[in-house]
Amino acid sequence: MSSIFLVNSDLDEGFYVTEEDARSRVDELASQSAGGQRGRYSSILEIEDTKYEIHRGGSVPDSVWLLLEEGEICDDLGYSVTRASAREDLEAWDITGFENWEISQEREQGMRLADYLQECWGPYEIVQVQRHDIQGEQGQPSVAAIRAKNLIRHDTDLPEPMMSVRDDLTTYTWVPSDDIVVEVRVKGETWESLVVHKPDARPSVRVHADEIVDSARWAMGIQSRVDLRLYLGPDQTGILHMADLDV
Repeated sequence: MSSIFLVNSDLDEGFYVTEEDARSRVDELASQSAGGQRGRYSSILEIEDTKYEIHRGGSVPDSVWLLLEEGEICDDLGYSVTRASAREDLEAWDITGFENWEISQEREQGMRLADYLQECWGPYEIVQVQRHDIQGEQGQPSVAAIRAKNLIRHDTDLPEPMMSVRDDLTTYTWVPSDDIVVEVRVKGETWESLVVHKPDARPSVRVHADEIVDSARWAMGIQSRVDLRLYLGPDQTGILHMADLDV
């Protein structure tokens, strides 16, 4: 089971993919505090991915959804990759709250369902948390990354994607609807992978370079194909021969 890690359950801090990175952030915060009191920043919360197996070949999302109860993270429910899946958790809590209200003394005493859910059951909400790395300064995408993005958007009204650049890896993320997330990764000058997340299913991962652009467009409802010769040069045909890890 894969996990993410939060420092002090601080959603503004974002999340980390490895515990080592979270611990490094703990040490950084401690060194910045008065007297270097590490104990103030020693709380690391691990939240397991209960719905998706996303740590496949580095296919880790740059944002996840968490369910909060009165502002506190419901870590026992894990995290969701899509908003639609997170909303299912929220709706499940509402159903359970309704069932509890039906047999409650508060209902017998005349309390309305809305008041019960607010005062007795507790307010619940879902929040999107971005990985900490993309909140700070980022590097510049490679030429290959820019070309991949432009080809995916070619002759469409697709918006600019969310972009994350870490070292030589550029990740573009589109969220065309509540039930799908499309992530395209370009490492250096190589089109590395396409990841499509859907509710209640393992992500589909494609690493055939010649499929990434058209598959990304198809996942977002664009059925016209793009001539990859707009991208490929005479010395770049080798990227068309990568292994297929689609599941």
